[in-house]
Amino acid sequence: MWLKKAYKRTFNLKLLELQSVVVSTLLLTLFLFAAWPRFRADALSVEWYWYLIFGFITLIPILRKGFKK
Repeated sequence: MWLKKAYKRTFNLKLLELQSVVVSTLLLTLFLFAAWPRFRADALSVEWYWYLIFGFITLIPILRKGFKK
């Protein structure tokens, strides 16, 4: 039952915390590009516009939650 409560718990991130999550994700991705050649080859094999589409799709729920009153 504690797992269900932990999953349903809401998080209220401040803008600085959200920016920290974004920056740390970006830095980890850049590290993977540098340290793991297979990841780099797989990531670069996808066309650039798919990353843009996926980014906007994942951004919509985050913005809805962030600006919800």
